[in-house]
Amino acid sequence: MAEILVRRAGSTDEFTRLTSITWINEFVKLGGEQLVPYYADILGAVLPCISDEEEKIRVVARETNEELRAIKADPAEGFDIGAILSIAKRDLNSEHEATRIEALHWFFTLLDRYCAEFLAYLNDIFDPLLNALSDPSDAPAHEKIGVVDSQWIVHQVIPSLGNQGQSENGRAPWEGLRERCRKEWGLFQTRMAEAEKAYYEMMGITPPNVIFVS
Repeated sequence: MAEILVRRAGSTDEFTRLTSITWINEFVKLGGEQLVPYYADILGAVLPCISDEEEKIRVVARETNEELRAIKADPAEGFDIGAILSIAKRDLNSEHEATRIEALHWFFTLLDRYCAEFLAYLNDIFDPLLNALSDPSDAPAHEKIGVVDSQWIVHQVIPSLGNQGQSENGRAPWEGLRERCRKEWGLFQTRMAEAEKAYYEMMGITPPNVIFVS
């Protein structure tokens, strides 16, 4: 049943999408940890629906997303962190900002709960996370918490990088990686400052004197 609902959640028919995501929502509420084998598939259906054109679908998808996040499954009992990370990584490339931000939230959630397991997938996810910091989003600063979370993730995993990266011109691999991180962080600070300035102007609020420290 879960597989059928997941497939139909991506239907081109609006009513079918709404019906499917509503049923998925009920299954998640009732099933909880029993749905662990379908966790990644369900998340893969929910994240795109967060950016659906129909408001009702967006609302149900967001609620379902939070219900999924509230389930604290145990990797020892079949919870596949790698599958969840694959879905989140996929949706970092979504054309829809709301979906990209929720994908970033999932990276934060998994790192916070399953740090050791998360780091095992570092080679596959580090570059996409850094690229996410370069997202040219025009969203107000208060809507970009997902990007802030990804920056937190980068700083959390930097001490564990070891020999990640490429050796160039006689420099150790980590030196080039550190340089890239600093560059991305500088770009991120600039975008955040511009986003906050635009937000305060839009709201007619005098901005506080905020100084970013690198």
